[in-house]
Amino acid sequence: MNGTVALRRLLSARKVRPRRTRPSSGNPLRTLQEQGLAVDEYEEVRTNVAERELKRIKHEQSMGTATPVTLPGGTR
Repeated sequence: MNGTVALRRLLSARKVRPRRTRPSSGNPLRTLQEQGLAVDEYEEVRTNVAERELKRIKHEQSMGTATPVTLPGGTR
């Protein structure tokens, strides 16, 4: 009998959520903006990878040794 009472109590018990000891930090972007650290502009970094790959493919095609290459986006 004692085991079934304990089982019922266990099943009916609600999980207790731990209380936060400090408030949440909020929106990190807003915090950066208030501190003046938010960047509104970006610096474009060009790696020229796409241009070099297209140049390589065109060179191979002009040499006649190219195999059909499908670029990302479905174009040739």
